[in-house]
Amino acid sequence: MFTESNILIYRCVTPLHCTASEAGESIYFSVAREQSTNFPIIPATSLKGVWRDICQRTEEWKDEVAAAFGPDSQEVGKNNSGLLGFMDAQILYIPVRSNVRTFFLITCPLQISRFNDAREKKGLSTYAIKEQCENDIIISEALCDISKIYLEDIKLNAKHKTLTLPTDGVPAHLTPRLALVSDDKFEWFASNTMEIHAHNKLSVTNKSKNLWYEELVPAESIFFGQLLESLPYKAKEGDTTGKYSSKLMTTAPPFFQIGRNYSTGHGQMQITVVTQDESYKDDW
Repeated sequence: MFTESNILIYRCVTPLHCTASEAGESIYFSVAREQSTNFPIIPATSLKGVWRDICQRTEEWKDEVAAAFGPDSQEVGKNNSGLLGFMDAQILYIPVRSNVRTFFLITCPLQISRFNDAREKKGLSTYAIKEQCENDIIISEALCDISKIYLEDIKLNAKHKTLTLPTDGVPAHLTPRLALVSDDKFEWFASNTMEIHAHNKLSVTNKSKNLWYEELVPAESIFFGQLLESLPYKAKEGDTTGKYSSKLMTTAPPFFQIGRNYSTGHGQMQITVVTQDESYKDDW
């Protein structure tokens, strides 16, 4: 049973592709998405695999990887799971092109509520969004003296208002671009504004032999995921949780890469650990 909860922010420094189990109608490699909302996610299995690989390559973790992450799959007869648990990383902000400020980082009430749930488990204060966000409105403090804007091809009524939106893991130069839209509009942008990259193999006569398309979550997208920890098996009186999660959050690899196309720079992430009512950022 998990008794310790922490929050990690994953900011896409470069476009990200975590492959879905099923391809779309015209996209051969679609990004992984949540079934109920169609929002992009970073699967927990991907996160656990990357973190385990990082720790296996770190001298300080030499004798503790199996306890934290579970035994290697090739170790027959050892079926205990590790003490660390990872949850799918949920999208918090998506960058969307605009005719006003190049792009806005948009979120919605649903995702802020989910982020608040994670913060409550950690015992942190939550973000109160009392503003009614109608389907044709975008709200941001950057919309002074602007009545209407376009996000991609969607025309929205602009509302200038200072909101207390989450800034965990958001660089200072991007905080003026934060904006709130309705859940329905966020779902539309999450479904239709991902990057599409075309790949092709040409014959010796320059004819197409294998044209296919790949979907990527754009750079500057921001996810949040929960890192959990349970008590040691056969715990003794006085044993507490937090040993491995605390150690993991201070393990700073020079690069954190997840997903496909690592050799071409995709999937580079910046990690921020949410702590107390502030957050600190490692330069990963």
